[in-house]
Amino acid sequence: MPQPAGSPEMTSATAFDPATATIAIVTYNRSGLLTRLLESIIVMDPKPGHVVIVDNASTDDTTEVVESFRERLGTELVYRRLDSNTGGSGGFSEGMRVAYELGSQWMWLMDDDVEVIPDGLAKMGRWAPKFKSIQGRRYDYDGSEFYWQYRIAEPLAIPIPFAPAGFDASGYKPMNSGCFEGMFIHRDIVTQIGLPDPRFFIYWDDQMYGWLASRRTASVIVDEFVRAAPVRSSSTTSACAT
Repeated sequence: MPQPAGSPEMTSATAFDPATATIAIVTYNRSGLLTRLLESIIVMDPKPGHVVIVDNASTDDTTEVVESFRERLGTELVYRRLDSNTGGSGGFSEGMRVAYELGSQWMWLMDDDVEVIPDGLAKMGRWAPKFKSIQGRRYDYDGSEFYWQYRIAEPLAIPIPFAPAGFDASGYKPMNSGCFEGMFIHRDIVTQIGLPDPRFFIYWDDQMYGWLASRRTASVIVDEFVRAAPVRSSSTTSACAT
């Protein structure tokens, strides 16, 4: 398979094992969108070893929808229904905890309003031998390239409000932030910085977590499109998804 520009070459000694990865999804009362995400996981190649779904006490048919996918998802499904709505922050903290306790080496965090591109995990895995905190790119609901401010001005604690130059031949750019709509992080970093702080409820939890990760490892955004937004929506789980 041809390597995209900037992608590191893989060797047998450094090859990424998809079975060591877990996709952790947080959902709340959006079973229709969750259905589309789970349908996209069915056609993934390769698939992760586990899919963890954290349900923030939905009042719709989310439980029934999740159970309908258990036998056809093609990988092990772990469903955690919470007693109350803890927001995206609490949901991702719980999702990462479950993934970590499953022994996952890699945790891929996602909102319920995206779809995975079939070879998305393979694309992320190409970077796994080189980095331990990775963000891929996504297409917006209209097919355009979604832009996310992946660097923050540390003295001001706000995203840098201008677009940087495009990717060069390396295929990646340093970042000091994070977005739970697609953060791909290694358990070594989770061991060092702990779980996401559930007290944020929904905003700035991922920005803070990404910043903490960047203090311990080289965090990057890579020029790989691995997700798509099927519809325009207002996220109930992640501040960077809108």
